[in-house]
Amino acid sequence: MSDRIELTILSNFFYNEDFTRKALPFVKTDYFTNRTERLLYEEIDKFVQHYKNLPTKETILIEFGNRKDINEDELKLVKELVNSFVKTELYTMLCYLVLRY
Repeated sequence: MSDRIELTILSNFFYNEDFTRKALPFVKTDYFTNRTERLLYEEIDKFVQHYKNLPTKETILIEFGNRKDINEDELKLVKELVNSFVKTELYTMLCYLVLRY
C-alpha cells in the first residue's frame, strides 16, 4: 500500500474505531480526488452512520456489489483497493497521533 494520506485514512476506517469516531466527522468527500477512493469513503461514511459500527472489508464489498451506479471496472478497482488494506507501522503511528491530540 502507498503512503498517501488518503489511503492511510481509508485503511484506518476499517481497523481503528477510536480513529474513525474522531476523524470521520471531519473528513470530507473533497479530500479524495481519486474516484475509487471517493466512492469508498462515501460507502464507509454511509455504513458507519447507519450501523454505528466499523465496516469490515467484506461488508463494504457486499454494499458495493449491491450498488447500481458503478460499473464492473470500478467494482474491480474498489475490491483491489479494499483488499490492499492491512495494518502497518504507519497505521500505528497515525493512531498514536490522532489519539494523542
